[in-house]
Amino acid sequence: MTDSLPTLSRVAAAWGRFSYRESIVARGAVWTLICWALGSGLFFLLLTLPEYMGASAEGSSTENIELLMPVLMVIGIGSPLISLVTGAALSGGAKSFLDSLKRGLKAAAFPALVLLLLAAASLGSESEKAGLLAAIVFWLGVLAAVMGCFGGACRYVAGKFLSQKQERISTRKAAEADFEFTYRAKERAYKANIEKIWGKWDDAWQRAEHRKDFDTGLLEIIVFDGVDAGYLYVCRYDTHVQLADIAILPEYQGKGIGTQLIKGLLAEARGRGLPVGLGVFKINPGAQKLYKSLGFVQVSEDAIFIKMRAV
Repeated sequence: MTDSLPTLSRVAAAWGRFSYRESIVARGAVWTLICWALGSGLFFLLLTLPEYMGASAEGSSTENIELLMPVLMVIGIGSPLISLVTGAALSGGAKSFLDSLKRGLKAAAFPALVLLLLAAASLGSESEKAGLLAAIVFWLGVLAAVMGCFGGACRYVAGKFLSQKQERISTRKAAEADFEFTYRAKERAYKANIEKIWGKWDDAWQRAEHRKDFDTGLLEIIVFDGVDAGYLYVCRYDTHVQLADIAILPEYQGKGIGTQLIKGLLAEARGRGLPVGLGVFKINPGAQKLYKSLGFVQVSEDAIFIKMRAV
């Protein structure tokens, strides 16, 4: 997932493979515009409300508008700033809430600024423009306070939840005694797909290949609640990190184990400034969807495998 600003060169390079899911800039802009549209719609609804309240006298209608004016000012002027917060909160995850908020603000700032300038340009008198400027300054202060409180609450909740989840998932270095376990884990994880592609699971051949690949220096055993749940095979090079294999026993799938481990691997690689590569069966759309949600994009494919990479 990227938070790079959409320069013309990046737009041109990404043409044909653009993904809303993978672009925090796009997501922040879309959510900002959606929330601004909702706020503006409510603004005009309240503005026309007196006409539908059966006001018979002009004075009564004027009084109703005056009563609604504070609400109209909050919604009409504040909606772009409220949208900025919403766009930040909904524009995509990162390794922490603060990182997510920073990326979301970066994504939502441009459309929010444009909306504010359009609102200022639509006002006629200097006093109205001065009033808008004062409102912007005021709501920026409110925005900072809201972000601080919301951020603190989210970090507290996420911290408690993630710390409990992380305690349940761990890894350990593989030993020679883990050969049989890793082979059986591979068989249970891949046998169905291999039979679909090649017609059968040749146990003798698969066992011999697994023996060739079995490297206790690269293999890690995935442990969930103190029980071996699968294995992780990672090759760390100077130019990139390769997720060579990950196999999780069927009874432990769907618990977020793979997602958390891959997120950790991505964070490690980003800390070194390296991309992460992997390969996935073309007939496994579920795994492809997971990898795409984590920021991987397809770089090549053949008759059997799709190669993906995340930066």
